[in-house]
Amino acid sequence: MRFVLLFFLLSAIHVGNAQDTVQKMNGKVIIGTILDTTAGDITISSIGKKKTRKIDIERMDIFSYRINGQPETIMYSQDSTIGNFLTVNEQRYFIFGERDAHNRFNPIGLKLLSGAFVFGVSVFDTYGFDTTNATGKTGFFRASPGLAPLVACIVIPVISRFTTVQLNLNKVSHRRFLEHEAYLDGFGEVARYKKVVGSLKFSVGGLLLGLGTYYLVNAIR
Repeated sequence: MRFVLLFFLLSAIHVGNAQDTVQKMNGKVIIGTILDTTAGDITISSIGKKKTRKIDIERMDIFSYRINGQPETIMYSQDSTIGNFLTVNEQRYFIFGERDAHNRFNPIGLKLLSGAFVFGVSVFDTYGFDTTNATGKTGFFRASPGLAPLVACIVIPVISRFTTVQLNLNKVSHRRFLEHEAYLDGFGEVARYKKVVGSLKFSVGGLLLGLGTYYLVNAIR
């Protein structure tokens, strides 16, 4: 327990540097100046890359907040009636897992595979196998595009949603976190989300690249 509190304190010092911080339930930390906490929700003025913006955060989305380096105020409480099944300490580890997945997990291999797969399907989908197609010739980019690439776009994202997440030490901020199931659950939840969304984006990119290549080749011919 002491290790957990020490890590939270050091994290707040590192990211906040005496600024106000809001630790969200999804593992992300909002840094800025807290303007209002009276209604249970929090309004914070956050400094972005280009401008300062005011953010309203609902109570149910907040784990804790800290004002100007003062002791942490916990907003989360265990309550099964609203879906908060974890204890406060377990939820801390869950958030640690989410945070590490946000900052350290990037399924670039899966993304590239998704894009290449859909691009390949797009290319072979427009292959003319006989002379009855629109161009009257056989070969690549001779047939009109079909629905196969659209279906291919969701194949890898759907599969990746149900695959396990391989967690190695370079993705973990502290090895001791691996001893806690809540940490693994939090990491896995965000990691699977990033796998699905990332592979879907690259799949769509592969589809657009395939269609773009098709129309470009036929425009040049």
